[in-house]
Amino acid sequence: MTRSIASVLLFLTLAACNKDSAKCEKLVDMAFKCDEDLKSASADEKTTTKLMMGSMCEEAFRNDTSSVSGESKKLVTEVYEGIRKRAQCASKATTCEQYEACETDK
Repeated sequence: MTRSIASVLLFLTLAACNKDSAKCEKLVDMAFKCDEDLKSASADEKTTTKLMMGSMCEEAFRNDTSSVSGESKKLVTEVYEGIRKRAQCASKATTCEQYEACETDK
Protein backbone atom coordinates (compact mmCIF):
# COMPACT_ATOMS: atom_id res chain seq x y z
CA MET A 1 0.00 0.00 0.00
CA THR A 2 2.78 2.44 0.91
CA ARG A 3 4.56 1.64 -2.34
CA SER A 4 1.37 2.41 -4.29
CA ILE A 5 0.94 5.73 -2.54
CA ALA A 6 4.58 6.62 -3.18
CA SER A 7 4.15 5.74 -6.86
CA VAL A 8 1.04 7.91 -7.15
CA LEU A 9 2.78 10.82 -5.42
CA LEU A 10 5.80 10.51 -7.70
CA PHE A 11 3.51 10.42 -10.74
CA LEU A 12 1.65 13.50 -9.54
CA THR A 13 4.89 15.35 -8.84
CA LEU A 14 6.13 14.60 -12.34
CA ALA A 15 2.76 15.53 -13.80
CA ALA A 16 2.92 18.88 -12.05
CA CYS A 17 5.85 19.76 -14.31
CA ASN A 18 3.54 19.49 -17.30
CA LYS A 19 2.47 22.89 -18.65
CA ASP A 20 -1.12 21.71 -18.81
CA SER A 21 -1.29 20.65 -15.18
CA ALA A 22 -2.95 23.94 -14.17
CA LYS A 23 -5.80 23.19 -16.59
CA CYS A 24 -6.22 19.75 -15.08
CA GLU A 25 -6.13 21.10 -11.55
CA LYS A 26 -8.82 23.65 -12.43
CA LEU A 27 -10.96 20.94 -14.07
CA VAL A 28 -10.80 18.82 -10.91
CA ASP A 29 -11.40 21.82 -8.64
CA MET A 30 -14.44 22.94 -10.60
CA ALA A 31 -15.82 19.40 -10.71
CA PHE A 32 -15.62 19.14 -6.92
CA LYS A 33 -17.04 22.63 -6.47
CA CYS A 34 -20.00 22.12 -8.81
CA ASP A 35 -20.93 18.43 -8.99
CA GLU A 36 -23.36 17.44 -6.23
CA ASP A 37 -22.34 13.76 -6.35
CA LEU A 38 -18.70 14.66 -5.84
CA LYS A 39 -19.53 17.11 -3.04
CA SER A 40 -21.36 14.39 -1.11
CA ALA A 41 -18.69 11.69 -1.54
CA SER A 42 -16.78 10.38 1.45
CA ALA A 43 -13.30 11.75 2.13
CA ASP A 44 -11.68 8.56 0.79
CA GLU A 45 -13.80 8.65 -2.35
CA LYS A 46 -12.92 12.31 -2.90
CA THR A 47 -9.21 11.63 -2.56
CA THR A 48 -9.30 8.70 -4.95
CA THR A 49 -11.50 10.50 -7.47
CA LYS A 50 -9.30 13.60 -7.45
CA LEU A 51 -6.21 11.49 -8.11
CA MET A 52 -7.92 9.57 -10.90
CA MET A 53 -9.42 12.65 -12.58
CA GLY A 54 -6.15 14.55 -12.42
CA SER A 55 -4.16 11.61 -13.74
CA MET A 56 -6.58 10.98 -16.60
CA CYS A 57 -6.46 14.64 -17.57
CA GLU A 58 -2.65 14.71 -17.52
CA GLU A 59 -2.60 11.56 -19.64
CA ALA A 60 -5.01 13.15 -22.11
CA PHE A 61 -2.62 16.08 -22.58
CA ARG A 62 0.31 13.68 -23.06
CA ASN A 63 -1.83 12.07 -25.78
CA ASP A 64 0.30 8.93 -25.90
CA THR A 65 -1.68 6.27 -27.74
CA SER A 66 1.34 4.17 -28.69
CA SER A 67 0.23 1.25 -26.50
CA VAL A 68 -3.18 0.87 -28.18
CA SER A 69 -4.26 0.10 -31.72
CA GLY A 70 -7.28 -0.34 -33.93
CA GLU A 71 -10.69 0.50 -32.52
CA SER A 72 -9.21 0.91 -29.04
CA LYS A 73 -6.84 3.58 -30.30
CA LYS A 74 -9.74 5.42 -31.94
CA LEU A 75 -11.72 5.30 -28.70
CA VAL A 76 -8.78 6.45 -26.55
CA THR A 77 -8.05 9.29 -28.98
CA GLU A 78 -11.68 10.47 -28.79
CA VAL A 79 -11.75 10.24 -24.99
CA TYR A 80 -8.47 12.18 -24.71
CA GLU A 81 -9.81 14.84 -27.05
CA GLY A 82 -12.95 15.22 -24.95
CA ILE A 83 -10.99 15.51 -21.73
CA ARG A 84 -8.64 18.12 -23.22
CA LYS A 85 -11.61 20.19 -24.47
CA ARG A 86 -13.29 20.04 -21.05
CA ALA A 87 -10.06 21.01 -19.29
CA GLN A 88 -9.49 23.91 -21.68
CA CYS A 89 -13.04 25.12 -21.12
CA ALA A 90 -12.99 24.57 -17.34
CA SER A 91 -9.71 26.46 -17.02
CA LYS A 92 -11.61 29.62 -17.99
CA ALA A 93 -14.68 28.94 -15.84
CA THR A 94 -15.26 30.98 -12.71
CA THR A 95 -18.80 29.82 -11.95
CA CYS A 96 -20.57 26.49 -11.86
CA GLU A 97 -22.77 27.62 -14.74
CA GLN A 98 -19.70 28.22 -16.89
CA TYR A 99 -18.24 24.88 -15.82
CA GLU A 100 -21.49 23.06 -16.58
CA ALA A 101 -21.48 24.61 -20.06
CA CYS A 102 -18.17 22.80 -20.60
CA GLU A 103 -19.99 19.51 -20.05
CA THR A 104 -22.44 20.15 -22.87
CA ASP A 105 -20.10 22.06 -25.19
CA LYS A 106 -19.29 19.71 -28.05
